[in-house]
Amino acid sequence: MTPSPTPTWAVTPGPRGSASRTVTDHGGPRGWATVTCSTPTLCESGGSTGPGARPPRARPSLVIGKRYRLTSPLGVGGVGEVWAAEDVDSGRSVAVKLMLPTNSLERRARFMREGRLSLALEHPHIVQAIELGDDHGAPFMVMELLSGPSLEDLVEQGGPLPWARVEALLVQMCEALAHAHAHGVVHHDIKPSNIVLANHADQPDHGKLVDFGIARRNLDDEPNVELTSQGQLLGSPGYMSPEQIRGQRSNPCSDQYGLACTAFYLLTGRDPFEAHTVQAQVYATLYGKRPPLTDIDADPAVVPQIQAMLHHAMAKDPADRFESMSVMAEAIATIG
Repeated sequence: MTPSPTPTWAVTPGPRGSASRTVTDHGGPRGWATVTCSTPTLCESGGSTGPGARPPRARPSLVIGKRYRLTSPLGVGGVGEVWAAEDVDSGRSVAVKLMLPTNSLERRARFMREGRLSLALEHPHIVQAIELGDDHGAPFMVMELLSGPSLEDLVEQGGPLPWARVEALLVQMCEALAHAHAHGVVHHDIKPSNIVLANHADQPDHGKLVDFGIARRNLDDEPNVELTSQGQLLGSPGYMSPEQIRGQRSNPCSDQYGLACTAFYLLTGRDPFEAHTVQAQVYATLYGKRPPLTDIDADPAVVPQIQAMLHHAMAKDPADRFESMSVMAEAIATIG
């Protein structure tokens, strides 16, 4: 079948030779692009405060919800800004995500959806949500404060990881996503910057899945929930599955695809479908061959098994991927 033409995009240039602005909540700029599509089937991710938005009202020492005293800013995302804070009642250090000033009901709904979904999930490898509240009309969410770097930062600072470390992290994320999927939640944006190390003393590589900002419930009673208006979808170019790019309904297999792409990055230090433009990256995701796994820190005897596992999870058709995250975890366990 002849591939359809790549749609035309208007892209806002950014750093690192890519179409991006550094607006991630928990780490670096990977995958956040400000993109306007000429067709309703391709995506735009990120943004800051939107047209006419006011500067953030947050400042150090400000107390949110009569309980959480802000101490230092951690990052800014497409919907909210994240601060380190102190729970004045308990003395506990926490992270507080504040919704950026905006008149957009859509952004408010997305922020509140993230809070509700996060509170519904309780798992050792998912960031713990503590409270969803409202401070004088401004929504906020309180989460555990993570001290470690994101996996993107880890690789950018120290280079690709050995298979032994990646294997352990993959199993953790399979377990976390299996839990989310069992509760009907699809994360929708699995990528290296959305996995953060918690630096537990008994498990140095204790990964936590973060940022459910564009997650959604994959339930029959919510058949047509759109993530953005005007026919646009949210996601991260390079880690979005083919079905997400096409604007089709995402499903648990979409998270599986993103996790496999993340594993490829951790092992090689490269995105699986590297390209000079977002358009070329999208085209490669839809029609390109799955990339070979070369020059990684692993026993040469198991490299073909690792590649076969990743290629299975990165199949273009979701029906050709693993049946579930648990099955993918079992496949990982059989390597070697």
